[in-house]
Amino acid sequence: MLPHSATFYDGLNNRIVDLMHPFSKGLYVDAAFGGSASIKKVLPVLVPELDYSELAIQDGSEAQSSWM
Repeated sequence: MLPHSATFYDGLNNRIVDLMHPFSKGLYVDAAFGGSASIKKVLPVLVPELDYSELAIQDGSEAQSSWM
């Protein structure tokens, strides 16, 4: 969509790390995760002031359709 910015975005994509990996591979575990590696379970345990309970959109499908 932005050919003039392709180099920048390619570099950006190469630097993005999926933060689910440490949790899904069991590298960091907390009983409060409830056996899940989902950000909805992990984030409030690690950073209690950041959770999804107050967000207007609670469902991933709804978020995707709203984004589009």
